[in-house]
Amino acid sequence: MNFRTQIMLVSSIWLICILIVVNVAVYAMFLKVAARNETDELRLRGERIIEEIGIDALMRPNNERLLRKYLSDHAMIRTATPAKRVINLMYNDPRLSVIAPLCDAEITAAHDKADGETIHIVRLPLRSEIDERHVGCIELAVVTPGLQRNLRALVTIMLFSTVVAALLSMLGGASLAGMLLKPINRIVGTMEAIESSFQFARIPLPSGDAKDEPYKMAATFNRMMDRIENGFHQQQQFVSDASHELKTTLTIIEGYAGMLRRWGNSNEQVAREAVDSIYEEAQRMKKMTQQLLDLAAAEKKEHPPFEKTDLAALGAQTAKVVERLVKRPIRVIAEDGPAIVTADPLKLKQVLHILLDNALKYSTAGIEMEIGKEGEWGVIRVRDSGIGIPQEQLPRVFERFYRVDPSRQRKTGGTGLGLSIARSIVLQHGGTIEIASEEGVGTEVTVRLPETQLAE
Repeated sequence: MNFRTQIMLVSSIWLICILIVVNVAVYAMFLKVAARNETDELRLRGERIIEEIGIDALMRPNNERLLRKYLSDHAMIRTATPAKRVINLMYNDPRLSVIAPLCDAEITAAHDKADGETIHIVRLPLRSEIDERHVGCIELAVVTPGLQRNLRALVTIMLFSTVVAALLSMLGGASLAGMLLKPINRIVGTMEAIESSFQFARIPLPSGDAKDEPYKMAATFNRMMDRIENGFHQQQQFVSDASHELKTTLTIIEGYAGMLRRWGNSNEQVAREAVDSIYEEAQRMKKMTQQLLDLAAAEKKEHPPFEKTDLAALGAQTAKVVERLVKRPIRVIAEDGPAIVTADPLKLKQVLHILLDNALKYSTAGIEMEIGKEGEWGVIRVRDSGIGIPQEQLPRVFERFYRVDPSRQRKTGGTGLGLSIARSIVLQHGGTIEIASEEGVGTEVTVRLPETQLAE
């Protein structure tokens, strides 16, 4: 069963159920109101008889002629003693004569059935005008064939209206299903076109200011396709760049290996140069492979083991290690004291190594690392006074294998993956990373990390 049929059936069934409940309630209320109206009319007629004829005349035997003018069609008027002895009886419907007399001290109303017709009965007590003693009752009863006809007509009308409403509901449900499924069908058609042609298509958005659910769904689909297409092209670019980097390294290794085979045994200098170059390129390939693995691990959605980490202490420790390795000064500024965040210290240390390594590669002066707090964020700033980055290239510095100055690749040993790894780690921690730079002046990288993280 397709979705259109399901919508049509569900809407129709719900409407029919609602109509049944409403019809039953209307029928019950109509019956109740009609019975109450008949009872009120009989009570008012009885009170009028008592007032106009008088209690003594009503309780005097053989006074039926006085009741004749008050007798309506299919009705009965009867007076009786408290001992249920009939005094006067007047009726024009034989079905009413079999009703047993009953005389209570209070006004009572009752309902009965005869040949499928409803009988309404009202009994009013008669009290002596002298001492208010209960001397008898006057009973009024009426058969209401018109009520039954009205009820049958009402049932017929409700059944007819229910059937018509069910048919209209099915038509309306089909129309509603078509309206609801129209944007979904557009999305399905677009996805099928993408599947067959492998071209990333978009759904045309309706013009106007209406931002209803179909518009939002189409807009969300288009945004999703933008991200998928962007990711697809980035993946293609990544594969192409990785292949190029590996191919370049392997070509160099192959070239030096061939040179080593030809002249290595007879020329010690050539052999040493070839072995050194092969070793250097192998180390570079090893580094790039490790960075690729780090990048893949950093982009996983799962959280690393977070713990309370002091950015100031971690920065000072990392700077001291890097200083010993490169023999260059790194100034650490942490005037605000400890900056505690919930993070993975090993991952943050990797970020600091990447930022310091980049600053050292492209600057000959000292490096400055400032650590502090801004509101609920821990902040790390790494500054250098190096060559800087052109403004038009700043948006691309976090792309994989992208290098601002490709001509310096062999000199610096860079692979273009460091900043991509750093960005992935920072995003994994719920933080942000930004770069501000000016050519010939230097570069500043700012990392912001929230104080708390949900590590569950």
